[in-house]
Amino acid sequence: MSAPDPSKFSFRRWAREVKEDVKDGFKNLVRSTPPTPLPLLALLLLANTQSTIPSTFPSPVLPQSDPRAPRRLSRLLHLSLSASPAPSLSSALPKNKPAVESSPTVIPDLAQYDSAPIAQETAGTEQPQAPVALLEAIPNDIANVHTQQAPQTSTLANLKQAFIPWYAGIRATLALVERAADVFPPLKSTVAGINGILDIYHAFDDNKRDFERLAERVKLVDAILRSSPQDAPQEFKDRRDGLGRTLNGLAENLKGKGDRKRLERLARSKEDQQEIVRLIREVSFAIEIAMFDVTVRNQTLILEVVKGINWLKDRQGEEYKTIQEPIARIDKGVAALCKAETLKSLGDVKNFAFSNGTRRQECVPGSRVGLLSGLLAWGVDRRAAHAFWLSGMAGTGKTAVSETLCTQLSKRRLLGASFFCSLTSTELSDVYLIIPTLAKALAKARPEFGNALVEILDEELGGDTNPLEMKVVDQYELLILRPAEKAFQNFDDTVILSVDALDECKNKGAVRELVRAVLSKKPPQAIKVFFTSRPESVIQEPAVSPSSPFHPQSLRLHNIERDIVTADINLFVTHELEKIQPLQDAYRCDESLLREGHHAIVERSGTLFIVAATIMRYIGDEAGDTVERFRKFCTPHASVPSGIHSLYQGILEKAFGPLEPEEKENTLSCVALLVVALRPLSVTEYSGLLDLPVHTIRAAFRSLHSVVEVPPNGHDDELISIYHASFVDFLTIHPTTRSVTPTDSPWTVDRPTAHSMVAQHSFRIMNAELRFNIANIPSSFILDCDNPHLQTEVEQNIPPHLRYACLGWSQHLSMIIPDPMHPLVAILSSFIQLKVLFWIEAMNLLNSALQCNPNLCRASEWLEKHGHEDSSTLAQQLRSTGSFALYFSNSPASQSTPHLYVSSLATSQSHLGLIPTWKNHFPGIPTLQTHRSQSTSLMRINVGSKVWGVAVSPDGKYIASGSEDGLVRIWDAQNGKEAKILGGHLGRVNSVAFSKDGQHLASGSDDCTVCLWDVVVGKEGKVLQGHTGGVSSVAFSSSGKELVSGSEDDSVRVWDATTGKEKMVLDGHTCGVQSVAFSPDGARVTSGSEDQTVRLWDWKLGKQLMVLEGHIDSVNAVTFSSDGAWIASGSDDWSVRVWNARTGQEERRIGGHTGRVWSVAFSKDGTQILSGSEYRSTRLWDVATGKELQVLQGHTDWVMCALFSSDGRIISGSNDESVRVWDGTGTQQEEQKLLGHTRRVHSVAFSGDGTQIVSGSDDGSVRVWDGQTGEQLKKLDGHTGGVYSVAFSSDGTHIVSGSEDKSVRVWGVATGLELLVIQGHTGAVCSVAFSPDGTSIVSASAAMTVRIWDVVTGEELMVLEGHTDTVLSATFSSDGGRIVSGSRDKTVRIWDVAAGKQLKVLMGHTDWVHSVAFSPDGTCVASGSDDKTVHIWGAETGVVQRVLSEHTRWVLSVAFGGTQVASGSVDCTVRVWDSATGEEHLVLQGHTDSVQSVAFSRDGTRIVSGSYDKTIRVWDLDRFSYTSEVTEGHATGWLLAPDNRQNRLMYAPLTLVPQSPCSLIISGDPRIPSFSSLPKFSFDTIGENWHKCFTPLS
Repeated sequence: MSAPDPSKFSFRRWAREVKEDVKDGFKNLVRSTPPTPLPLLALLLLANTQSTIPSTFPSPVLPQSDPRAPRRLSRLLHLSLSASPAPSLSSALPKNKPAVESSPTVIPDLAQYDSAPIAQETAGTEQPQAPVALLEAIPNDIANVHTQQAPQTSTLANLKQAFIPWYAGIRATLALVERAADVFPPLKSTVAGINGILDIYHAFDDNKRDFERLAERVKLVDAILRSSPQDAPQEFKDRRDGLGRTLNGLAENLKGKGDRKRLERLARSKEDQQEIVRLIREVSFAIEIAMFDVTVRNQTLILEVVKGINWLKDRQGEEYKTIQEPIARIDKGVAALCKAETLKSLGDVKNFAFSNGTRRQECVPGSRVGLLSGLLAWGVDRRAAHAFWLSGMAGTGKTAVSETLCTQLSKRRLLGASFFCSLTSTELSDVYLIIPTLAKALAKARPEFGNALVEILDEELGGDTNPLEMKVVDQYELLILRPAEKAFQNFDDTVILSVDALDECKNKGAVRELVRAVLSKKPPQAIKVFFTSRPESVIQEPAVSPSSPFHPQSLRLHNIERDIVTADINLFVTHELEKIQPLQDAYRCDESLLREGHHAIVERSGTLFIVAATIMRYIGDEAGDTVERFRKFCTPHASVPSGIHSLYQGILEKAFGPLEPEEKENTLSCVALLVVALRPLSVTEYSGLLDLPVHTIRAAFRSLHSVVEVPPNGHDDELISIYHASFVDFLTIHPTTRSVTPTDSPWTVDRPTAHSMVAQHSFRIMNAELRFNIANIPSSFILDCDNPHLQTEVEQNIPPHLRYACLGWSQHLSMIIPDPMHPLVAILSSFIQLKVLFWIEAMNLLNSALQCNPNLCRASEWLEKHGHEDSSTLAQQLRSTGSFALYFSNSPASQSTPHLYVSSLATSQSHLGLIPTWKNHFPGIPTLQTHRSQSTSLMRINVGSKVWGVAVSPDGKYIASGSEDGLVRIWDAQNGKEAKILGGHLGRVNSVAFSKDGQHLASGSDDCTVCLWDVVVGKEGKVLQGHTGGVSSVAFSSSGKELVSGSEDDSVRVWDATTGKEKMVLDGHTCGVQSVAFSPDGARVTSGSEDQTVRLWDWKLGKQLMVLEGHIDSVNAVTFSSDGAWIASGSDDWSVRVWNARTGQEERRIGGHTGRVWSVAFSKDGTQILSGSEYRSTRLWDVATGKELQVLQGHTDWVMCALFSSDGRIISGSNDESVRVWDGTGTQQEEQKLLGHTRRVHSVAFSGDGTQIVSGSDDGSVRVWDGQTGEQLKKLDGHTGGVYSVAFSSDGTHIVSGSEDKSVRVWGVATGLELLVIQGHTGAVCSVAFSPDGTSIVSASAAMTVRIWDVVTGEELMVLEGHTDTVLSATFSSDGGRIVSGSRDKTVRIWDVAAGKQLKVLMGHTDWVHSVAFSPDGTCVASGSDDKTVHIWGAETGVVQRVLSEHTRWVLSVAFGGTQVASGSVDCTVRVWDSATGEEHLVLQGHTDSVQSVAFSRDGTRIVSGSYDKTIRVWDLDRFSYTSEVTEGHATGWLLAPDNRQNRLMYAPLTLVPQSPCSLIISGDPRIPSFSSLPKFSFDTIGENWHKCFTPLS
């Protein structure tokens, strides 16, 4: 065939020639589809199989008179024609693969679908002339067209394969099915709709595989249906009918989409095209679900015809599908991941996932086909919404759909993880476990995700961070989104997470947050989330809210057409009836009755699957007469009411009807417990809680088996649970809402009454079964975790019913209507006398000690509602007991349960709980005498960043903190757990404040903004901008409608808290505003400023009312009293001042602080003021007297904020990165007094008998102390300057002191009188000492001299000169014959006392010598120097024997004690050395500043030290009763047995007991607590004898 002449080109003629040339292959050619856009070049190549292909081919010349030409041309061309040269043949052909891959599905017995028969069948149909349809009908088995040129023959075969349009075989297949599917009209109509849509095939080029999959499934199902026998199994018929219902619905949707106008729109609209693709996928999935089992094996999706369809020769069709990872490799990866320690942090929830129908029932085969196919279509569509919400009223079958969907997804390797929520399980109703559990399951299913998750967890989670305690939104971000971003970057398939029954989670607020989190950010395209629930507002609100960034695709089950649901229920009932053999046997001869009953059940069920399921359980219950129960549904004229409530009523009427009164009472008790139980209970727990035998419990539930699941006999430890939550709703509906009376409904449960019953049973159980040492712990020396038998003992001695009573009594109590005469009031009063301690013990053994305080506070709140005086007293006792429980549960003592008594009870403040009463029962616990003014925090919250502001919610349940890192955190005030983190500020958060209703929080920051937060959802509401400097303070008005802020820009601003708009700017301060507050009536604002003033404003008028002046430095804090009558202020001038808010007069100045005051707060009754200062302390003051009531010590840095909680507790926040909670009660009666020197301590010494200590200080005083208790015995005043040195006479009757005032003074110890003042030195006296016989005194002076004085007359006996600089130390030898001195001239000198001559000059130090001492035997001299060394010298030879060089700073003091040497240094340590060997024995740490003086007791067993930190410490080196546990250089508070450091004697807060071997601290620094006594242990009542510490009172 020659090349066409372009000038004479005729399209018709050319096409006819092509047909003739290939007539053997194309003789059956027909038009069976619309014109194919086959490239003209391809036609040329086909036509030129017997001639040379021209190198160029011009555009065809079409007759202009033919109006059809353009349309024909557009149909002809798949690629635009151009005048450019045609490509070469080689470039026109595909190099590697055909244009369309052939389907790999192999169905040998379906030969009628081969292409040749299709072509033959369609050849006879009349079609318009359409040469462009040539290749569409080329038979797959056509013989090759042989030509003279072999290469061109090959080319033709390749071209045929290359240019067959992708939709050609699909249309041919569907056309044949359409004509042949009369046996199954739904399939016929569906296929017809699809065929019409293929007219715009080019719109679906990206989705051709979806159409190919469809064609394969259509061929399969048509073959099955065409060949099915009349006696096919019923299951097949059910599946066929279910498929038919689904296809009818889909056909309706497809109907009309094939008309020309619609097709033209489809060709342009991507949205419409995706709708078509979704429908195509639904058809495919519907066929799969109805007729095939789907599995994945060896990277292959296997479609296997379901069992029972055995009339096909070949039951398999395979569709090859690339999986991301080979299955074997995945399994290996899972094994590795299972071992990953990191995943353990995600919890270990049981029975959370879908069960393939083993636990939860799936949809009956053939039912829900349309719904499931639609869900699968959504699941594989990456362009559809990433979330799907399936909602439905109770009983509509949501869980069965979820279970079946998960099964289908799992078979297709599309299911990532699933979580089935359930009220029947504490874990499965905890929303905070959903995301971690899904993440863990997904990590095991998809190792690529698991690797990413483990990597992120290892990077992000450190310290005490627990994913299970994170906010839901943070869990979703950290555990799902971030690892998914890493794992699924190039992932083609989808991974679906499924969560069923979200409404059954108990924390509704957290459920809302979970839905918001899922909809707030679109995950990687691979991830999709499916969730179901009732249509509750907490889920609906975020799902439909316009503010949600994304919205889920959704469907309401109860809105599905009734006939579809009825048909599915009908199928379900059929399926269930077939399983009830007694019915099949009874009606074998009369199936009409069976059909009548069947119809009645379906009618009664309406659209609720739960009704049908309950009826079938009721009928099939082996405990009843199956046939008789069924028969009542068969009565032709019986009234058949519909609805779940009428069904429940019938069941309960039958259950309660025949019961005796006692049986009814027992059954009602069981039902009441079923309704109000905090979690599902076992048969054994019902028995224990209700005090009924197991057989009685089983008898009570026997007739309720259709609505309550009871474990089989012999499984009493398994749970009793309801089948559906609607049963509880029914039981607790008031009778009048069901038009019946209470007497007609004996099963009606009144919740408050039921809670009262359970609470009383709980106290009955606890009073009877709780006891001291309930777990038989053998020793108080060990931690619980080190006791191998503890768990066994707990399980044996705290049985499940007692466990439930301990954990749940307060929640039941709180649900009872308040009544001061309620019997539980008296029960509670008795309970806290002693049993409450055994309850706390049991709670600690149950790892629930942190719940003790919330439970006791909940009980206190219940009592407070009574409004009765006796109830109020008991309420306060319960709250105080809660404080004791908090003190124990938040301390390390809780690590060893015996230390509830041995430690916490022993060290607790006497006003907590009923401490004095309790201690009467425990005479054997250690004793520790503390000052009433001493206090320890109940709880320490580690924030992780410097805290600048704190606030407490009005109900006292939450604490907010603002910190250096720019974050606002909200904490649970009852257990210290972090509830929320609010991030948004760009600078330090200086202040936080709650609104009156506790729903909102304001924060002010260095970033110049005020943020308003929604506390409930943890989201930033509004950002208030206007300040030009950092915001130092914020406060709400009492109405919550206004907010005031103070700033470094010198202004005070008032804002509308609702709109965020600025209402008023108050100008007047001349420096930054540090603090602001509203008056209680909201009419006035007070402010404190760096300009040293407090100002009062009428904010509505913008008018300054008065300026309160008096402070002499910056005012950091201001506040109103609750009645608005007073203003308190705190300042950098170290004072707190109280002002009359009406007159502006200063009413009181409180000046006890020793540093800047950062915070002030009034107590609720206005009688006390709380202040926080830079001196690490929080102080409580009496407003009327100005007396200090209490110092709360424990913080280790500035206390920036302190305030009262509504429950009377004190909350403080500090730069030490902590928030602390203190008990604020019982502190009004005693004034705090400082026990020690108020300035630096220069010198200390023991009396000869060691019973007293003398000290000298920069405060000018000499003080005498009891050496055991630290009690001050005498204060000797007389010096007019700092006292640098003190010493006792050897007989202890006199004291000598040397001072900066250049005098030496002698005092009588017994009287404290000044006996002698010795003047003579011309410089400060740096050192004094008595001679051994007590007749003379040696003193050293800044005037470079050493002088000897007569003790009686004060006469100067001798002046020793030789030093060339200040003499800092001088002392006698033990025989009194020599004196040694040390000087700034770096020398040590030894003098002969009798001759007054210098014997030796000891040179070796390279810096000042601060201190010198003779050894007791006089053979050695020790000296301490600024060169950081201690030198030991031979006293006779003057030779250095040892150089002790472990100190890191100057050595200021040395002393001998037998063969040991003690030294004190600027490095804050006291070190003890062996003088003979130079070995360092001890490093005594505790001082926080330079140690100026050390001295041994005469027997060498104790050392006293004095320091610039204003403290005196006594260190016991020999008979100390304990040692302190030290970890990483810090004492933990555990006191250990000195002979066995594994034995834990007790835990005591560091503010109460000194770190060993320090046995006494006398402190003048409010930051450092004084200790007046040590714990006293009796080893007869601790350790293995600890059980003897308790003595029951008769």
